[in-house]
Amino acid sequence: MGQVLIYSVTNWNTPYILFMRGATSLIVQAETHFLTLDTVQGVQIWIYEGRHVSNPRFQNLRADYLSGRAISLSEDAVAILDRSSPRCVRVCDVATGRPLADERVAEVVHECEVEEVFLSQFSKGLSERRLAFIDRNKKLWLCPVVSSSAGRSSVPAKHKLHTQVESAAWNGKGDILTAIADGRLITWYYPNAVAIDRDLLVLASTSRDAAEFCKSPRVVSFYGAKVMVRRADGALLSAAVAPYPAMLYASVRGQRWEEAVRLCRRSRELWACMGCMALNGKNLQLAEEALAAIQEVDKLECVQHVLKVSSEEGRNAELALYRRCPEEAESILLQASPPPSSTPPSSSTPSPFLGQIRLFRWSRALELAVQHKTHVDTVLGYRQAFLKSSGKEETDKRFFQSNSEVAVDWEVISAKKEKEREDEHARAGSRRGPSSGMDREKK
Repeated sequence: MGQVLIYSVTNWNTPYILFMRGATSLIVQAETHFLTLDTVQGVQIWIYEGRHVSNPRFQNLRADYLSGRAISLSEDAVAILDRSSPRCVRVCDVATGRPLADERVAEVVHECEVEEVFLSQFSKGLSERRLAFIDRNKKLWLCPVVSSSAGRSSVPAKHKLHTQVESAAWNGKGDILTAIADGRLITWYYPNAVAIDRDLLVLASTSRDAAEFCKSPRVVSFYGAKVMVRRADGALLSAAVAPYPAMLYASVRGQRWEEAVRLCRRSRELWACMGCMALNGKNLQLAEEALAAIQEVDKLECVQHVLKVSSEEGRNAELALYRRCPEEAESILLQASPPPSSTPPSSSTPSPFLGQIRLFRWSRALELAVQHKTHVDTVLGYRQAFLKSSGKEETDKRFFQSNSEVAVDWEVISAKKEKEREDEHARAGSRRGPSSGMDREKK
């Protein structure tokens, strides 16, 4: 029988004592909980007052094969690498110990064996929690714990952050990720930008030489502005990163926007980080200011276009298109009540047809028009205009058949465009009511 002693940093005299049935081989700490691994009880989660919380279990859990690289603990979730199937990472609820049962949550199954897992520490709630992992090919991947594609797929989308990664760690004061990769220490101020805009991901990161860490280094901890790295020979070294990203996270969480904007004026990387945060939080005014500060003209024009859209579902769909998620944009618009109909690409009213036309996905645009029995002529008209401007001829049999059945009249299309624009503005105005929150602030 072994013991685990829990000390308070303000009182080193009277610890809490936990009596373990087996030998404890691992302790993993988080902000509000800690995890123990022993030979009898397996994985157990406790609070720092010594009270047992849960005993995470799932089928084929091989506790005797687990190590610190295969377990990661956060405030509300614990990620465990399934040693019976090394390509699978299972996420369990801290409170119950059971695998997450929400239909939006699924185990993360990778293409090859996973070697190390990391859960973000700063996020509040499973919807913001991120899981990073390194696979056998030394590639660093990032995915959400909770899939945002509820209703279509329960598998979280994975994004590759970097290659030739030796080790990585999350920051305790913000969703900042650092990694030692190919002889360099790389720090991403907002890693979730990989799912929003990869250009901003590169801008919101820093890289410095890490030759002093030699071969096979391991990041031990990353808190505030200090990274602790253990070399292969056992030496423990420290490296400093900029303290401003953690300060920016604290300002954003406290909704001190003026303070956050003043902080961003220190560097281009902070502005890029703020732009990603604003786009993810749908704060378009702040995103506009951030993108203007880093002179990303094309992205700025896109945000200004989104600001002109009157309906909320339209803005959400445009942001999904910005993130290169046309299926998500289509789903948002099709689920709108009432669903907006098709409009020409020059209109400020979004529609599921509009997104497909703008992306030159003509087959899908025609399929939607025929399915909803509306605006087939709009799709055909813009298809004909596109072929004429590019000097090509029609080759799709479905368009041949539709052209023989439906006449294209641009006056009718323009009339539909104007009417739908008025209807969309009317719907948006009725949802806001007589006085919106923004209007009250201005008054």
